[in-house]
Amino acid sequence: MTGISMPLRPSILPLVAALAILCPLRLAAVDAVDEEGSVSAGNLLDVSSSLQREKRAAARDGGWPVTASIGAGAGWNSNLYDAWSGAEIDTAILVEAGELEIEHRPSTQDRWRMALKAQGTQYLEDSEANALEIGLSTDWKHAFTDAVNLKIDAGVTSKDTASFTALGTKLTRETSYLAYDAGTSVDVDVTPADNVAIGIGYRRKDYDETTGLNTLDWDKVGGSVHYRHKSAWWTGRLWYDLDVQKYDEEPASDTTGLELPTYPAEDHVLQSVLAWWSADLTPTRTLTLKLKYSTKDDRYESYESWNEWRLTAGFSAVLSEHLHVGIEGWYAMRDYEHILADVNQELSYDKFSFDAWARWYFNAHWSFLVEAQTVVRDSNKNAGTIYRDYTVYEVLSGVSAAF
Repeated sequence: MTGISMPLRPSILPLVAALAILCPLRLAAVDAVDEEGSVSAGNLLDVSSSLQREKRAAARDGGWPVTASIGAGAGWNSNLYDAWSGAEIDTAILVEAGELEIEHRPSTQDRWRMALKAQGTQYLEDSEANALEIGLSTDWKHAFTDAVNLKIDAGVTSKDTASFTALGTKLTRETSYLAYDAGTSVDVDVTPADNVAIGIGYRRKDYDETTGLNTLDWDKVGGSVHYRHKSAWWTGRLWYDLDVQKYDEEPASDTTGLELPTYPAEDHVLQSVLAWWSADLTPTRTLTLKLKYSTKDDRYESYESWNEWRLTAGFSAVLSEHLHVGIEGWYAMRDYEHILADVNQELSYDKFSFDAWARWYFNAHWSFLVEAQTVVRDSNKNAGTIYRDYTVYEVLSGVSAAF
């Protein structure tokens, strides 16, 4: 959310596995269950390294190169609403995505980019679960010296989506939204191998209003500090992020989960520390490890407060000019401070995800993707319809083109 970008995978791994496609529930007083790791329409898009080099060279020569990419595919999801065992509903999936990006370098010190991206997902079992996201973003980078850079970015995103219970009942609460983002960062090469960056960012999320209910709109302001060390064959990074999130109207909950109109609006502090290490085992084999600790502090009576540890490991390989493959898995442990599971026991759960993919490049413009993933949650809650155990399998295959 801040002005410092955080790469989730090496450049040859274009799949972003942290997109939240399966978001089963949004309660007024409780965050969505933070589902993540599902295959997304945007994973289909890919621009080959050779085409990227061609476009960048054109921008450096003073041109205005436009990169257009499109993708379409189909897949299957075993558990559309993230239900517990025995209540799953599977569905076929259709996905499509497209992006236009323009880049210009008016001088050797400046670079400007703008991108328009759209991605959609259709679930054949329930058309009301379909999602469409459209985003417009821009960023400008200026090099004051060879060692000091300034980056400014901004964007707006529109997402048309709905939320459901684990049993597939659509909630009356509107969850489509407009989001506005802005950020800036400064990075300094303190040595040829070491870089330090400081960033700040802002996000405004404006939900469609639901008649008779208060708004869920919120603002988030934050900052981050990033350190990078780069050697001949490995790179290490450390991030610290701090965000303050304030809702316009949504009342906070007390320690019992009771939410009254007289309570103050929700006010949260989110922090995270991430250690990231990537090594080029060979020129075509890359190993990535990440360890992240995150906390959420509900500043009223801590009802929504939690802490989480997450370990991620990934491996990618260029097996030939045409075939690129990768795997990634993560394991997370989350503990809540006051939200209850069963019999007055604080909620906690473990989550596991494993993702494997292969992309075949026909040439510099066309490629074919196959991806399979599973997400498992093991919770200490066995009753009700939220925060329970579930297992999801999802597969996706599709073709993409870039010009």
